[in-house]
Amino acid sequence: MDVGRFVRGTGLTVLALALLSVGVVFAEDGVSISLPDPVTGKTQEIRHGSAALHVVFFATWCPHCVDELDALSDLHARWQERGYRLVVIAVQDRHDMERLKQFADRENVPGRLVFDEEGVASTRLSADDLPTHIVFDADGKEIHRSTRLSDETVSVLRSLLSDR
Repeated sequence: MDVGRFVRGTGLTVLALALLSVGVVFAEDGVSISLPDPVTGKTQEIRHGSAALHVVFFATWCPHCVDELDALSDLHARWQERGYRLVVIAVQDRHDMERLKQFADRENVPGRLVFDEEGVASTRLSADDLPTHIVFDADGKEIHRSTRLSDETVSVLRSLLSDR
């Protein structure tokens, strides 16, 4: 499909460019996430390519999300040298950059914390529940999804990292 022709035809060129500049891009070569870091304010580019990319949709006001931070820290410390990458995506609901920065300064948020300010990533990845865990393999293919950090999630991650 010629996206340019489709977008021009509908008059949504500006919207399409905005969505491509910050958000999630799916291509034949996998997934790419581009969202701002609430601590530095800089846009972070996160791509598949490591043995396991673990994306967690999160909110500071979600008790289950906050409860999982210690376990996520353990996984990150144990496996980051073996190709495990953790990205914690704060959803837009009831957040702003300053509030997330304060939370990050107070708490030990493992991996990389980014802010889905416009809701593009949660929409594109269909993250309707909190928390939502999505695991991608080295090729960027989604291989697991759950609404909690379950034993199955850990098992899938372990199997991806077992060759390393």
